[in-house]
Amino acid sequence: MRKSCIDTLYEISNICKEESIEIRENELTEAMNNFLKDSNKWVKISAYKNLGPFIFTLQDQNINEKLIDSYLHMADSNINNLSPDNEIIYACAFNFPAVVLTLGPARWPLLSKLFQSLLKSNDKIRKPLACALHEIAKIIGEEQTEKDLLSALESFLKDPSK
Repeated sequence: MRKSCIDTLYEISNICKEESIEIRENELTEAMNNFLKDSNKWVKISAYKNLGPFIFTLQDQNINEKLIDSYLHMADSNINNLSPDNEIIYACAFNFPAVVLTLGPARWPLLSKLFQSLLKSNDKIRKPLACALHEIAKIIGEEQTEKDLLSALESFLKDPSK
């Protein structure tokens, strides 16, 4: 039952109108934080897989630091090893541009460490990053793009074709 709830939590957050900002910031965020610590492995996996979309629904709001911290640690082996087939780290990479957009260029120094970690992953994880590199560049600006993304682009260009 809890896994079904987490699978729809970001959709509920997205539906909440501006008058319901308090509900998003308090009740839904608290529920997400609880799901991320749930004792059931499958609930926890689902929570991590839905964390990026949930953070995206919180645009222009005060985003709970625990949520951000949880997202930043999705590539850690103790979290990623919860799921078979690298589902958590793939969800992290797939949703990375939306989280960068939500947190903005000011938070790029935090996100760049995660980005570098994701770049060291396999092709399945790297592909969504390669596809979104231009969008990330638009968000973080020219200086950070030159500093952090050009080397990523070069590494993508050296990857064997698939």
